[in-house]
Amino acid sequence: MTSLFHASHKRLWIGTDNSGLYCLTNGRLSHTVSEGQITTVYEDSHHNIWVGSWSNGFWTITPNSKIKNTTTSDWLATNFVRTFCEDNSGNMWIGTYHGLYRLDPKTGEHRLFTADGMPGSLTNSSIWSIIKDNQGTLWLGTYFGGVNYFNPDNEIYTRYRAMPGSTAGLSFSVVECLSLP
Repeated sequence: MTSLFHASHKRLWIGTDNSGLYCLTNGRLSHTVSEGQITTVYEDSHHNIWVGSWSNGFWTITPNSKIKNTTTSDWLATNFVRTFCEDNSGNMWIGTYHGLYRLDPKTGEHRLFTADGMPGSLTNSSIWSIIKDNQGTLWLGTYFGGVNYFNPDNEIYTRYRAMPGSTAGLSFSVVECLSLP
């Protein structure tokens, strides 16, 4: 088991290491996605389920059980999808090994944000965790880039990096998990 997520309607989503995704509802187990090493499960405000994987892109599962798999043959730059977060405008933010995507689920429009070395951009393109705070700002945990505090409306980043030997910064530059109280 690689991921557990308790969703609305008393559903428990169970991600596995190499057998895809299962859903436990009312004591009944169903095998919803039969392939993939699942990295994460997320539910948006419309009760769609978003499922990331190491090498199969991501799946979306609608409340009426319609399943869609999005991969590099569609528009992703990589099939390694680590995390999801919905912003206050209803956009989905998708953290991948090769960058951060903003996806408008209504139109299908998407945009990729990557680390380009410029001031004010991502510190690292490998996004491992995303969480939204009470103000709607996104906190991005990266693989060897520390934390990026990202305002999605203005596309402004504030960077928090590891500072070896200092107590004023992060102790390590890999941030796999973020949570708010």
